Order: sequence, then C-alpha cells, then structure tokens
Amino acid sequence: FPSHDMAGTTMNDRGLVQMALIDVFKEHTNIEIPMSRANNLMGIPKPVAFEYLCDDYEIKPKASVIHALTERFEERLIASYQNPVNIEPMPFAEEVFSYLRKNGSKVALDTGFSQRITKTIIETLQWENKIDTHISSDEVNRGRPQPDLIFEAMGRMGVHSHAMVAKVGDSISDLSEGFAAGCGWVIGVETGACTHEELERFPHTHIVRNLSELFNIFT
Repeated sequence: FPSHDMAGTTMNDRGLVQMALIDVFKEHTNIEIPMSRANNLMGIPKPVAFEYLCDDYEIKPKASVIHALTERFEERLIASYQNPVNIEPMPFAEEVFSYLRKNGSKVALDTGFSQRITKTIIETLQWENKIDTHISSDEVNRGRPQPDLIFEAMGRMGVHSHAMVAKVGDSISDLSEGFAAGCGWVIGVETGACTHEELERFPHTHIVRNLSELFNIFT
C-alpha cells in the first residue's frame, strides 16, 4: 500500500509551490526568503510553513498575517493549477499507479496542500480514476512530519499493518512522516525539493533518482 507525495514526487509543477511561497511572503512583508528556505518548507502544511517564516523574521501579529498569507497562497496556486500547461505527472508516476493497482495494491496520495488545492490538481491531471484516495493536511489534526496523513489513508483503505505501507516522497518531511508512521518502506525521491545528500541524512529504506526505480523495489 504506497502513499505518495504530490508536488515534486508524482506531480511536476516546475517549482510553482516554492515561487508562490516566496512571492506571497514578499508581497505581504517586503521580505524575500531564499529558495533554500522555501525548499526546506516543502511538504508541511502551508499555514505551518508561514508560521515558521513569521518566527524567522519576528513578524507580528502572527495569527492574522498567517491567515492572510495562506489565503493568498491558495488563491495563487489554485489559479496556476487550473491551467494544464502549468502541471504534469512526473515521469513514470501514472505507470507506477497502474502497475501497483494491477498487482493488488491501493494507491494513496498524501500532501501538505489543503483539500481545495489537492482537488484542483486531481481534476486538472484527470487522476480521479487512477488512484484510490487522497488526503490533504487540513483533513487531519497534524500534518507532516507527524504520521496522521498516513494513518488516515490506512483507515480509509482498510490497511492494518504499518509494515505493509510504503511512503514515497521528495522532502525531509515526507521521510520523517514515513518513519513516524512505522512504514515498511520509506523512499526518498530526488526529483523535488531535496538532493540525495539532504535526503540521506534522514531515516529511509531507499533513495531513488526517479519513480522508475520503484518497479524494482515493489516487484
């Protein structure tokens, strides 16, 4: 039962998430955060990402600023993701989905996005019938790096053994989530926010260059 991340893992948006994070934060605060910091915030719920940034720069009143930043971020990404020109499946993503389902596995997507953004992506890529379920950070009490998204996916799919779950993702928060959930496979992918060296420093069972290497792991 694999639970895959979205942006940077199964969906390629050419860095739109990072750019939206940087641009929206600059619009509201006149502070331009570096791309390296934006990459470090990938995979976690976006209100939490903006909370970390407000802490970085001691911005107050924090709660109202976080709300405004999150709303603007969602509006911007949804507008971008509604245009099919801006997003596409990562190489081998749909082939992996098909292979896994044909061989009796359920396929879930879990993400740091809100439900609104996730549903936009699913509709634009026409993935409604290519996966079994998707879980967004605002559907659980705690987003990544906590394991709640994976536990929710397991509950929906009737999966009871953590050892039979594979977590696949491109960010440090993905690996931490998979480890926290006790997944049998915790697989880092080099197609997104983190390099091989960055991923290697966190608990994992595999690090792969792209999704094509999953065929050998899941054979």
